[in-house]
Amino acid sequence: MEHKEVIKTCSKLADKILSKLAEFGLPLREKWQIILDLDNVNNICPLNFDLLMSSDETLMHDYAGICKCFNRETLKFDDEYFVPRSAIKR
Repeated sequence: MEHKEVIKTCSKLADKILSKLAEFGLPLREKWQIILDLDNVNNICPLNFDLLMSSDETLMHDYAGICKCFNRETLKFDDEYFVPRSAIKR
């Protein structure tokens, strides 16, 4: 998938995430922050975007884990044991 397509997909996923957060009255983040987090995580740990689009449970699990464990300064996971459910097995 070309990077342009990855960003478009991350944007759609960010919309779904923001919708779920609003539905449950949880704190919202800026859409661009979610897009960048998903893109950066995809670079270090390729994600199955089809799974994320089709499973709200997996999407929100991975989003919560990324928020908690992904370090935006080092572009690595602080918790070495967290692996997104949607991670593509190599």
